[in-house]
Amino acid sequence: MIGGGMAGGAVGGGTAGGVGMHQHFGTGGPVAHEHGCDVGSGVAEGALIAATTGGGSGGGASCCEVGAGACTGPACGTGACYGEQAGAGSMTFVGDGGGDWTTETTYKYVGAGKGNLTVTVPMKRNFMPCVGLAALIAGVIVVLLLMTNSTPSSTIKSVAQRTTPAPVTKTKECLFWGDPHVVTFDGARPSFYGDGEYWIVKHPEVQIQGRYHGTKYTFGLAAMQKVAVGGTFIGKHIVQVEPMEEAFGGAIRVDGQPVLKEYGTYSIGGVTLTYDGIGELVDNAASKWTKNIVHMALPRGISLTVYRWGNYLDLRIQMQPLPGGQDGSCGN
Repeated sequence: MIGGGMAGGAVGGGTAGGVGMHQHFGTGGPVAHEHGCDVGSGVAEGALIAATTGGGSGGGASCCEVGAGACTGPACGTGACYGEQAGAGSMTFVGDGGGDWTTETTYKYVGAGKGNLTVTVPMKRNFMPCVGLAALIAGVIVVLLLMTNSTPSSTIKSVAQRTTPAPVTKTKECLFWGDPHVVTFDGARPSFYGDGEYWIVKHPEVQIQGRYHGTKYTFGLAAMQKVAVGGTFIGKHIVQVEPMEEAFGGAIRVDGQPVLKEYGTYSIGGVTLTYDGIGELVDNAASKWTKNIVHMALPRGISLTVYRWGNYLDLRIQMQPLPGGQDGSCGN
């Protein structure tokens, strides 16, 4: 057999498994064959039976038959035919330019919350809040540095309004003792030697008077002989205190009537009188005598302590400055 291709023992210019053209010479003339299989009516009589292997294999078997897209002959196995299908085919990725198919995906909207896919949009980074915060922090640091390094002339002053506390009014003390020596509310030390009646505290509502009179015991120098308290702040009542001896009065009087002939307490018109032997002396030189002390608790926080001796009095007054000012021997 002489053909255009070579397969097995055939002589030709093709390769095994290729599509060759073969010619058989017989009584019927040359017959063309394709695909390595005989497609004619058979082998002519007298022709040499050659082992043609354009697509089949030996053993006396006939060449493989070409079916509908597959090899079905009994001699199929190698060459152009690769055997029977073993099952359903599957799509395999073979790289760009190596296959016959490409993929295409489509999506269908089925309603909110009814599918298993969603669209996510990548968010752009917004650095503006971070930049603003960094600028604010830098500004604060700069201000603090400027405040720390500033000179006294550039120091930032507080504009907060300060509340000025109300001035605290202190209770002051005025003292009388002896013939008489005086220490006023302001700390002055005048002395009175003449006889007479003088204002100790003079105010439209508060009135305290003293009678100064010389005695033989003071060699004519004045000593306090009586103290009287009156005014509208006690309902116009008048309280008088005199020395212990009857020759110098010898009584404690309210509106001219003797009260507290013995130790005790008496009250009238906002005035409370307490008579006892308890109290700190103004003049320690008098400590050798029996104490007879009248304590007056008066309105407006005024306190009088009168020390009754035989023929004269010592006095302690404690009070705050009166509204509108005051006058008298104790000062203003």
